[in-house]
Amino acid sequence: MIENILNGKEQSKIVLIQDTIEESGYPLATCCLKSLSNRFDQIHLLCFDISPQTFKKVLPEETLSHCTFHDFSSDPLGWLENGHVSVKSTDFIHYLQKHPTLRNSCSQGQQIAVMLCSITNLLIHQSPSYTCRLLHRLVDTYTSPFSGVTVGQVVCMVHSDLHGEHLLSQLAYVATSVITLQNNSTSNTFMNCHVLHHRTTGKILQINEQFRLSPTYELKDLMVAKPAAVSVTDEHQPDPTANLTFNLNLTDKEKADRSRQVLPHIKIQNLPQESKTSCEEGEDTIALVYLRKTRNYTFCDTEDGLRIRTQ
Repeated sequence: MIENILNGKEQSKIVLIQDTIEESGYPLATCCLKSLSNRFDQIHLLCFDISPQTFKKVLPEETLSHCTFHDFSSDPLGWLENGHVSVKSTDFIHYLQKHPTLRNSCSQGQQIAVMLCSITNLLIHQSPSYTCRLLHRLVDTYTSPFSGVTVGQVVCMVHSDLHGEHLLSQLAYVATSVITLQNNSTSNTFMNCHVLHHRTTGKILQINEQFRLSPTYELKDLMVAKPAAVSVTDEHQPDPTANLTFNLNLTDKEKADRSRQVLPHIKIQNLPQESKTSCEEGEDTIALVYLRKTRNYTFCDTEDGLRIRTQ
């Protein structure tokens, strides 16, 4: 599934990569960047917490020729006053609309892609609603800052261990594909991930996959991840009824005493002597039920038994 999403066989407008401090998502983002360069005319990479030099050192010139880097990592909060861009206050839709190199580099009818690495700084310094709205406006035809071109895909990465589940669920609602990297304790060469993909038909697919990245950042040895084996130990479970101060079951004597108990509405003393003996021995017999005279009753003797109706 992850391979089909990266190479475009599965259409996905917004791809969200969730990583942690144990499983970094930057190698997978580099692999995704190479895949985007094969499918789109231009890629605009917005670097919020990592320098563009990190990608330039490992990517080939063929891929870099399709990339336009926007560096917001050197002074994200605008403390050095080297520019007017700040992660805390800049509207990046307006920034992309007014950027001179962006307007000159995009030609009419081109298909471009946008990558954000990562949106954690946006979520921390701006509201989550702004971040979700930014992702939606990038792919929307009417609100996209790229006039005259089509934004085919937006890929963003978020450090999931720095945010709560409620915020991550908001991002997952906006995204059409969510790739969650998982810790692989059994192997150091393979990466595990959980993929949640929404197809355009409305069908939702979920799968756990395992893959390996080559030194040139290409997917290798992709397979379905096997669930971890859970060892079940046959331990003796303590009996919760062992130390009770009371009995859960009645003895034969207690059962006999219960059968001889006279209920308040049954007067066993009015029965014949043989019926009394049967009741005391616990046998099924007929008892007299005394009714109050505050109502008029109609008795219907049927095959199923005695029915009493009030009038």
